[in-house]
Amino acid sequence: MKKPIPLDKTISIFDLCKKIKMKTFANFMVGFPNETAEDIKKTEVLMRRLKPDFCSVCITTPFPGTELFNYAIQKGIIDKEGCEDLEYNVYRESNSCVSTVFSPQEILQFKNKLQNINFYRNYIKIFFNIKNLKYILMAFYAGIIHPVLLLKAVRQYIKNKDFDIIVIHFYRSLHRLLLSRKRAGKKG
Repeated sequence: MKKPIPLDKTISIFDLCKKIKMKTFANFMVGFPNETAEDIKKTEVLMRRLKPDFCSVCITTPFPGTELFNYAIQKGIIDKEGCEDLEYNVYRESNSCVSTVFSPQEILQFKNKLQNINFYRNYIKIFFNIKNLKYILMAFYAGIIHPVLLLKAVRQYIKNKDFDIIVIHFYRSLHRLLLSRKRAGKKG
């Protein structure tokens, strides 16, 4: 992928942010056409080197109108049927719709492995910060009062080994709870 900033510059910027105690966020993508196992390993090494405070790993999705979409159409590597039904959201729990050297399931496994590398930085620090206790308890409560949705999230986690699915369930449940309280005129 065309990156406007060289990796050495990215590393020095992350180092500077850490030095001045500025929180960092990194977004990585897997599933590019022609991506190799070596490329994915380099992504993992970079992720471990940057040590972002929060990290997101997404499956590459060729959005219509982008250079990647046009390239995928031109090379005949896009699964048009698979892409027609996409919601085109940035957090995809499903397989890639682009033909790569890996199967869609392998791409999903790479994504989940990379995402889970940052489990501690993404969640443990947040969960055990006393400042967040009120919201964590509210999210837990909101998540368990919707047992069908919770069960669905747990099944997805077991299937994909992606802890983000559980966290997103609790976040969405908390969001629904806070919206319903706001509509009812209660404070969150």
